[in-house]
Formats: sequence, C-alpha cells, structure tokens
Amino acid sequence: MSWIRFNNSKAFWLFLGIIPLILLFAWANRQKQQQGQYFSQHFSHLTRHIFPNSRNLLQLLIVLAFTSLVLAYLQPQIGQEPELVEQPGIEIMIAIDLSMSMLAQDIKPSRLEFAKTKIIQLLDLLENDGVGLIAFAGSSYIQSPLTTDYSSIKTFLFSIDATTISRNGTEISRAIQLAIDHFSERMVDSRLAIEQREKILVFVSDGEDHSQVAIETAKIAKEYEVRIYCLGIGQPGIGSPIPVHDKVGRLYGYKKDQKGKVIVSKLNENLLKGIAETTGGSYYRLSHSTDEINDLYQALSNFKQSIVQKQRYTRYEEKFQWPIAFTLLCLIVEWFLPAHLSDRRWWDFIRFRLLTVRNWLGRLS
Repeated sequence: MSWIRFNNSKAFWLFLGIIPLILLFAWANRQKQQQGQYFSQHFSHLTRHIFPNSRNLLQLLIVLAFTSLVLAYLQPQIGQEPELVEQPGIEIMIAIDLSMSMLAQDIKPSRLEFAKTKIIQLLDLLENDGVGLIAFAGSSYIQSPLTTDYSSIKTFLFSIDATTISRNGTEISRAIQLAIDHFSERMVDSRLAIEQREKILVFVSDGEDHSQVAIETAKIAKEYEVRIYCLGIGQPGIGSPIPVHDKVGRLYGYKKDQKGKVIVSKLNENLLKGIAETTGGSYYRLSHSTDEINDLYQALSNFKQSIVQKQRYTRYEEKFQWPIAFTLLCLIVEWFLPAHLSDRRWWDFIRFRLLTVRNWLGRLS
C-alpha cells in the first residue's frame, strides 16, 4: 500500500510564489491578444474541432494549471506502508580533540592521526547504531549528525586536522554540552518513534583541559542519561613537545610558553577517568593493540542486548515533478488555443487525424 504526504505544508508562502507567475501569465495573455489574429489563422484548423465552447476550455486549463502548481509547491511524496521494525541499537556521538596538543608525537605518527585510526577501527565493528561526530578544541562543532552511514563519518575524519577549529585551547565541557544538546534534540523529534535508546558519548582526547568545568558538565550529562566513555591518548608521565610546522608542513620548532620554555604535553588520565566514572562509563588508554577498542565495543554490545528501539520506517520519494509537468502542459495548450472554436464535435477531428496517421503509416510500409 502506498502512502502520500506533503512535505511543505506552509501554504501561506505559496501565494507569495504565485504572484510572479500571475504577472507572467498576464503579460503572456496580452501578447496573445496582440497576436490573436496570427494564431487564429494558422492554428484554428487544428483546434476548431476539439470543443464547442472555447471559453470553458480556457478557464478549465487555467484552473488545472493553478491547481497543479499548488500541488507541486506542497511537495507531494509517495512512500510505501510503514512497517514496525524491532532493531537493537544505540546512539553514539564521537568527540575528537583537535587542539594543538594532539599534534604531539609520543605515539606515532601523532596523537591525532592515531586517534583517527582507532575511531575507524570502532566504526568497522559497529552495525545499525547511529553515530555522529563532534570536533572540539577551544570551541566545539558537530561535523556529522547521527547517521548509520559510517563511510560519511570516515570522510569527515579524513578531512579534519588541528587547523579545522581556529579557536585554540581545549574546552572539554563545551564538547560534552554539545553532545547533550544533540541527543535532546533527537528525543523531541516527533518523526522518530523511539521508545528507549541508550545515549553514548565516546570521548577521544589527551585530557589537557586546565579548567574545572568538565566534571560539572559530566554531572549534567548523567542527569540526561548520557554515558561517557573516554579514550585517552598520549603518555601520562613523560609527555611530548608539540611540534610547530610551516605552511608547507616542515617542522621548524616546538610550541613554547610566554617564557620561551618548550611546552610538554602529557596525558591527563585523572580528568578523563573522572568524567567517565561520573556518568557510569569507562576509561581506556589507547595503544597499538586493538584490545581497548574491542573492550569498548564489548561494553557497547551489552547495551544492544538490553535496549531495543522500535521505529517506523517509511521511504518517501519526491513527486513534485509530475504536477509541474502537468502545469506546463496546460499552459502550453492554453497558449496555442485560439479565442473562438467551431461547433463541430471533437471526435470528428480525432477520427480525421487517426485516418491521416493511418494513411501516412500505410505509405511508409
């Protein structure tokens, strides 16, 4: 069974869009009146047999054209009957740190590039889960909303680097709050028939946030039932300097503080552990082994076994092209019709034309 809906119900704007068309029609009608004699002489023999009353026909064509244009503007969509599908799944927002400290090379080739590799490993394990991507440094942005198209997430990962966000620093609290807001927007979206769903924030960072707000924001996340899993990257003890490159990518030094001393970036495990524990999540330190990603996936899989979402799926296709084509057809026919038609019946004209076509085909054979 097919379903039809209109994607644009704001009919008020329709009339604003119709005004230019009305003006165009008035101009065209005036042009037609000026050239009426010409069209009547050359096309009357084609149309005089169609309808006995030309005025009614012209009015009908105009009404049909206007009605079709209204339907096109309302954006009709046709879809199949929705089905209720039980599907295990969770919603996962992945927040990746793009601050300058992620350029440190205590884990090769750099913390940032290594973090991208680990995120891709996680994506390769997931299935049917909604995944989104947040990039953060001194500010936070959603690079990709929740989607099951993991290839698009990978594309965004490959395109971002430490220069993506112009504001320097590491504001972990901003990224957490952005994830909370995005989850909340999803829950109030009436088009999603989600009864119950686990909300996960996977946080990939070296934890170099010197503010005291991150833990407080994590408490807010817990109130919204957002569970945070932190993936730490870097060395907690020794640390590493932050390389500085020129425009062509050549290393010409390391980042220094105001006193000219080289800054050594260290993994802040205490902060990341505190954020995870506050929300009931876990902390993992990333290494060249795949154990941490496998452990994280196993933890997420446990939620899949207990949380089931029920969602109605209806795939709609745009069909506004049909009424637009019909509108153009009506206007073209109206343009070429003369002002007066004869009284002969329209089927006489059709029979005459069919005989003409038959004779033409007979000559071809």
